Amino acid sequence: MGLDEAVLLSPDVEPIRYDVSLTPDMSKFTYEGSTEVSVTVVNRTSTISMHAKELAFWSCSYTPAGGSPQQAKGIELDVRATTVAFVFAEPLLPGKGTVAVAFTGQLNNEMAGFYRSSYTDINGISRVMGSTQFESLDARRAFPCWDEPSRKAVFKLTLTVPASLTAFSNMPEASCTTLPGGELKALSFMDSPRMSSYLLAWCVGEFDYVSALAASGVVVRVYTPPGKAASGEFSLDCAVRTLDLYDGFFGVPYPLPKLDMVAIPEFAMGAMENWGLVTYREVDLLIDPVKASSAQRQRVCSVVTHELAHQWFGNLVTMAWWDDLWLNEGFASWTENMAADALFPEWKMWEQYTVDSAAAALRLDAMRSSHPIQVPIRHAEEVEEVFDAISYCKGSYVVKMVHAVLGRENFQKGLMAYMDKHKYGNTITADLWAAWEASSGMPIAEMMQSWTTQMGYPVLTVSDFKEAGGKATVSVKQEWFLADGSEVSAADAKLWCVPILTSTKGGISDDVSMMREDTMAVTVDLAGGDWFKFNADQQVPMRVSYPDDVMARMSAAIKSKAMGASDRAGLLLDSYALVKSGRGNAGSLMKLLTSYADEDDATVWEAIEGVLTGLDTVLVADEGIRADLNKVAKKIIAPLLAKVGWQAAKDDGHLTVLLRATLIRLLGTFMYDDEGVVAEARSRIGNLRYA
Repeated sequence: MGLDEAVLLSPDVEPIRYDVSLTPDMSKFTYEGSTEVSVTVVNRTSTISMHAKELAFWSCSYTPAGGSPQQAKGIELDVRATTVAFVFAEPLLPGKGTVAVAFTGQLNNEMAGFYRSSYTDINGISRVMGSTQFESLDARRAFPCWDEPSRKAVFKLTLTVPASLTAFSNMPEASCTTLPGGELKALSFMDSPRMSSYLLAWCVGEFDYVSALAASGVVVRVYTPPGKAASGEFSLDCAVRTLDLYDGFFGVPYPLPKLDMVAIPEFAMGAMENWGLVTYREVDLLIDPVKASSAQRQRVCSVVTHELAHQWFGNLVTMAWWDDLWLNEGFASWTENMAADALFPEWKMWEQYTVDSAAAALRLDAMRSSHPIQVPIRHAEEVEEVFDAISYCKGSYVVKMVHAVLGRENFQKGLMAYMDKHKYGNTITADLWAAWEASSGMPIAEMMQSWTTQMGYPVLTVSDFKEAGGKATVSVKQEWFLADGSEVSAADAKLWCVPILTSTKGGISDDVSMMREDTMAVTVDLAGGDWFKFNADQQVPMRVSYPDDVMARMSAAIKSKAMGASDRAGLLLDSYALVKSGRGNAGSLMKLLTSYADEDDATVWEAIEGVLTGLDTVLVADEGIRADLNKVAKKIIAPLLAKVGWQAAKDDGHLTVLLRATLIRLLGTFMYDDEGVVAEARSRIGNLRYA
């Protein structure tokens, strides 16, 4: 893990400082570069090794403080290890000094490192812009550096570019000098805060922008290709409001004086959280202010809130090594929903989470090919394999679980302490658990270890239901849930520390019990009702299997909507997963589906859609059962379609738009033979032909 420690960055010495100067030639797709690195040599050495990839080197020297420069006698590249070693004739003595390197790089077209994007401007002319993408291991493609998250450093960047172009970086511009001849200008940027190399960024090209001021005084800009500035207004509004929200939530104000968000024409990811200069794929930042759909607005808002969460969780406080990547991505994925829900409460983001991120995590993690949230990373290159739904979706799911167990006050109090203690530094997962244990007095590390260090999740099987005196008593057994229904041997058996959260007619119970063994007796206060449901609000990544008598009581609560939307959706998704795994009964699932005849919640209908289409696929070879499924589907789809209609209305809410889209998607599968549906479809096709 990492290079030798001849040149060390630690809290006991001054941080490494990089002065990076680049002169890109946009027409030849190359650039000349020089780097001066202020370091502390802690061990006598004849070699300084740095990360480097696809760079050509001309010279290297080391100058000790107060001494004369020593030229490297040799430059040795290791292509496989992506390193360069500068070898000196005489050993370098411990102390402070400066490493100066001259090199040449390529402005590649691989969307990694310092790369070029092609686009067509508003006049139809082909243009090229340059931008960066360094996470995880591609800062080394742009300049020689110690390219590891724990080697935090201060960066000062200078870009020499054509005078007609705009260039910006993480920090505001410190100076701009027009060079002799007037064709080039040198832009020097202010020193960055102490940060990891993968967060450094810059852009060069032609841009328009819109801007606003956050309540804290931070200038926020959205940069767009020329002529598209209006398309950045929505994301700008989201960013300003989110920045203000996070200042209070994390307890540490955003520490940079500006925040830029840039739309990049060619971009491999959805977005990248570079500190103070967040880069985005165009469709994840820019939307038509008039024609944008509800789904587009929600997507852009969620991506913006996710990336801005990283300005704290990932940038201000960074994982020490890539095996704790989930600390970045899982937490930002939870926070994106928290912030979007605060900005647009009418979207009901946490209800949507149940059928979106939570469902994705449960699907993937029910496979034997899954992996733990915390994955040992022996070589940095392996990190690319864990940018997946486990790190993002299951990671966010376990954060959601902690929030439910701790409560908002203890959760936020611990988070604030964590941020303040570790700001500008690096952490491991245990540091976060320690902060929450201190804020709550609860054994968070014990609970969370079972969820982050082992793959998979449990299914709780409920049995032996008894009711007396307004209380229900049941036996609960936990087992490793596998989607394929395969047997789990005794050697492979797993246990989780499962928080038991319960919903009843009276709402979500404040009592939380911890299930640490494979079986447990649980008593539930029915709060004046006759039904209960475990995993209230689907806060815990698990499935729950109930006996028929308990299911019958919950079915009544579904029909009356006494049960919340997240629980109505989650119960259906659990039942479907259990049937597919062989643990459930298809007839019971069909009966449960009829309980949703009066359902009108968009989130619950997304769950219904997934179950109906899944069953239709599974039953394709059994015409008899498939016909029964079609009858059930028509019975619950037709009344709601009549209510919602085909045509958008001016007073449609965000979720009504999403609901209508869900219903219309289902028509082709389950109501293709309905005369009214066929007539409406033909009418609309005819209108399109003559439009």
